[in-house]
Amino acid sequence: DNIVEYFERGGNQVLSKAPFREEYEAFFEKVLKEGDEKLHIAVSSSVSLSCKNASAAAERFSGRVHVLDSHQLSTGMAHLVLTAPQMVNQGKTTADIMKELECMRDRVSTGFIAENANYLYRAGHVGKFVKNVCELLKIHPVLGVKNGSMSLKGIKIGNYENALRRYVRREMRQLSSIEKERVFITHSGCSLKAVTTVKQEVTRLCSFREVYVTEASATISCNCGANTIGVLFVRQ
Repeated sequence: DNIVEYFERGGNQVLSKAPFREEYEAFFEKVLKEGDEKLHIAVSSSVSLSCKNASAAAERFSGRVHVLDSHQLSTGMAHLVLTAPQMVNQGKTTADIMKELECMRDRVSTGFIAENANYLYRAGHVGKFVKNVCELLKIHPVLGVKNGSMSLKGIKIGNYENALRRYVRREMRQLSSIEKERVFITHSGCSLKAVTTVKQEVTRLCSFREVYVTEASATISCNCGANTIGVLFVRQ
């Protein structure tokens, strides 16, 4: 049955793996030459073994490596990564930084809209019936991170460009609660037109101090497929 399922998925089932404990140990050993302590911000433990493996590796270094479960993925993590050095410059301790980031991580709004469900099907996140229905009715899945886990949180129907605008408006509702420091527009192989459409809608709705357009990692891309784009920001 597994073989049949594999070929039904097109013979191209997508898989991704977290770095092993030994890889983290080698990495930590290298970066510790640059400082007394290191704070490692890991992808959510609910979607990857990265945090678990990094935590196991950190035990070797007698409290010099601190691992934080970001409860995030992709550039949702980047908000934490960019905030941490600011607190270092303010003279805050590692314990204080971790405490503040733990409060911040669940205020990060992370969501993506995919053009179709094909790669979600190949990665095993949705069934064949859902994939076929999405294709037939031009349904675009909207994925979101909540409590560290990625799940389907909605759909948009119809022309994809129009769906992108509606996705942005939905994601950025309650504008008064959005922190204006920065926003990431992260995509996996989207056209310039699609990226421009999303950026224009984002900047029309909210005046962020910094707007970053970034490409999703290979790990994210292989699970969601091309023409997937997300808007990631922090709420107060």
